[in-house]
This record gives sequence, structure tokens and C-alpha cells, in this order.
Amino acid sequence: MCDYSLQKEKFKTVLRKSLLFSFMSLLLPLILYFFLRSIANDFMIQSVFKLFCGFFLVYTIIKESLRIYRIRRDWFSFKISITEDAIYKKQYKTEDTIIPINQIVKIVQIADGVSIQSEEANKFLYIPKNIENYEEVLGKLNSLKPIEVSSLMSVRIPSEYTIQQHIKHGSALKRLFLVIGVGFGILILLFLLIIILLS
Repeated sequence: MCDYSLQKEKFKTVLRKSLLFSFMSLLLPLILYFFLRSIANDFMIQSVFKLFCGFFLVYTIIKESLRIYRIRRDWFSFKISITEDAIYKKQYKTEDTIIPINQIVKIVQIADGVSIQSEEANKFLYIPKNIENYEEVLGKLNSLKPIEVSSLMSVRIPSEYTIQQHIKHGSALKRLFLVIGVGFGILILLFLLIIILLS
């Protein structure tokens, strides 16, 4: 059995992209605050806007912190194992994916990795170029079944897709954030409605 994990040094690139997205997300409540403050003259309404934007900022910080934590956790727990009988993918918060060698329909190489397709339509594996010893992995896969080179070699797969295959995140926390998000959305609509009525 040969085990392969995602390259630790490549995670820094993924983290930088994630942090950039998080920074852009944090700008939204600040932009919202300055926009709402400019159209509301009443002190009471401005105070409510400040409170709302403060809550929205805290919510965004928590949400983005959890997102970055999950990306890191999923990246470092991603593992591919190749044996004589099957290919395994193990990862935290996911069911193990096992594709027996005799059930592999085809192996296709695309721009950022290799897609392994099985006889079952909903069972597949995507092995990214960011895996350790990528050329060695290609050699092992090619010995199992000749690798087809896709005509769409220019199509790039986002790094996040690599680590989110079949992930089942905690539903309770997800529902909590959904409720908070919907609540904030309703508050925004109510505040905008108040402004329109008072103007």
C-alpha cells in the first residue's frame, strides 16, 4: 500500500487565496455601514445601524475564521491510498471512498490533476497535482489503467474542490449560521424600509 497526502508547502498558496476572500468579505459590513450612515440623519437610526453593522462584522469574522479552519483541517486530513486491489480516499468528516481496481471505468488527466471514474455514477475520485509525488501517482495509476489525456487540459479545478469531495459538514452549526444570516437579511430590509418611510 502507498499513501499520499497533499503537499504541506502548497497549503500556503491556498491559505493566501482564502485570506484574500475573507478580507473582501470583511469589507462588506464596513461598506454597508458607511452607506447606511450617509443616508440616515437621525441619531437613533444611526445607532441601530452601528449595532447592526457591528453584529454583521462579528458574524463575518466568525464565519470566515471557521471557513479557514475547515480548509486547513480538510487539506491536512486528505489522504489517497493505492493498493493492488483498490484506491482509497480518506478525509476528516467524510465517508471513506473506495474504488476497486476492477470497477475503474477510466482515468482522465486534466489541467490540475486526475479524475478516476468508477462504474457507479456517484462514486469518483479527483487526485490533484498538489498531492505528494504526483508523477509517481500518475505512474501507478497508468499501470492500473492507461490514463486518458483530456482535451480540456486548460480547465483548472479550484483548490477548494480538491478538499471538499463528499464532505459532510456539521449540520447544526450550518443551520445556526443560516438562521443568523436570514435574521440579518430581514433586519436590513426592515431598516431600509424605515429609511424610505421616514424620508
